[in-house]
Amino acid sequence: NAQLVLTKDNDAIYRQARGLYDHISTQGIESVQGFICFGFADSQMMEAFHRLATSNYGKAYFPLYKLYGGMQSIKGDPVQAERFHKLAFDWLHANQYLNDPEIWHDLGALYEGENVEIAIYWFQKAAETGSFSSMWGLVGAYEYKEDWENALYWQIMAAEAGHEGAQRGLEMQHERGELDIGDEQVFNWEVWSAEQGNLWAQLFLAEAYRSSDVIERDDEQAVHWFRLAAEQGDAAAQCELGYMYWGGRGIKQSMRQAVYWTLKSAEQDYDKSKFQLYFLTVSYDLEEGDFQKILEWNQEAAEQGDAYAQWFLGHKYQYGHGVPQDYKVAMKWYRLAADQGNVHAQEGLRKLGIDWKSP
Repeated sequence: NAQLVLTKDNDAIYRQARGLYDHISTQGIESVQGFICFGFADSQMMEAFHRLATSNYGKAYFPLYKLYGGMQSIKGDPVQAERFHKLAFDWLHANQYLNDPEIWHDLGALYEGENVEIAIYWFQKAAETGSFSSMWGLVGAYEYKEDWENALYWQIMAAEAGHEGAQRGLEMQHERGELDIGDEQVFNWEVWSAEQGNLWAQLFLAEAYRSSDVIERDDEQAVHWFRLAAEQGDAAAQCELGYMYWGGRGIKQSMRQAVYWTLKSAEQDYDKSKFQLYFLTVSYDLEEGDFQKILEWNQEAAEQGDAYAQWFLGHKYQYGHGVPQDYKVAMKWYRLAADQGNVHAQEGLRKLGIDWKSP
């Protein structure tokens, strides 16, 4: 992957890495770890910035300074942070006259906590070009000055321009009754955030459409948002998407898809999906291959000590469902699960006439 990056134009490399950096700076490193986002995995971003910095690509200095400074709980390096702070300071000042709002924004961020008036000057210069990141920077600068009127003004401006942090802040103020914003506006912001790939917004919309608590029930929309969240790797969304396929809610019923998504969730150690696998196998006649996939996963998980999987195998062996009926093997798995507090396994032992007592 790194070799592919090096063959691209420096501006294109920077835009990809900067897009990921900007996302992390507002959403946190957890929002992208392990995923491809803006053309990079998070592990490639630092290397890309370093390659650019080595080529004297000055715009890379500032994000490296922030990353080494421990931005969003990323492990920092004070020596490297100081080095790139100086490089960024010199380069940004030398290029301040270029018609580039990103340079002005970074200059504003450079002065945060040091000289709030200079920070406001640069943030406002960038914000006037439509930069919602700079509008958000103004919120923090004015809050530092305890100028709440201007802070709120720029927070609303940033929210209307699409900044998720500003939207979230206004939503929380609305929920606490501190700010009068229409519920429709709040919901529209959730939609916007979800469309930009925000996982939590996607999960919120999926549950909202399924439960009808805040909007009219629409199972097709619920499936749509659960799918987007599931494709980002969220275990809860994968489990719920499997459930929607299982019941044919908002989408054509498909046991194969139900098994596929529920297994993906269970592989991430999500307890609800493990229980759901059991009901998939006892409620429907699955294709032999799909049943075997579930059985094999449970065997492996049970051997690794997963209590749900141990109970699952105990139940299968007790009733001979997909495996030869064998009470001795059933008791073995039930005991292991029961010793971990699994109440279903404890009940299974009682049905087999075993007086189970906690270890």
